Amino acid sequence: MDYNKLKDKMKEALKDLEIRENNLIDQERKLLLSQEDLARERARLTSDVRETSRRMEEEFEHKLRLQRQKLVGLEKQNKDLKIQVEEAESRLERRSAELAMARECQLA
Repeated sequence: MDYNKLKDKMKEALKDLEIRENNLIDQERKLLLSQEDLARERARLTSDVRETSRRMEEEFEHKLRLQRQKLVGLEKQNKDLKIQVEEAESRLERRSAELAMARECQLA
């Protein structure tokens, strides 16, 4: 009788071990799948970050070029306006001098 009890206990223990082993194998498989999913997600996110960074850099470079072009245009416009102001001041001085001479001639 002891032999049969021990045999049954051993069979039960073996079944338990097989169940635990199968559970462990399933958990390992799930862990591997999870790790693979995480690795793919990490690669995707890394790629997304690189692509976003590249696009932002291109956009920045484009805006910088536009601003530099705008600056060149504004500097030229400023230079032209200064020349126009100088010419206008010169004409004003001439006209003022002509007007002053005309007044002197009328008074004399």
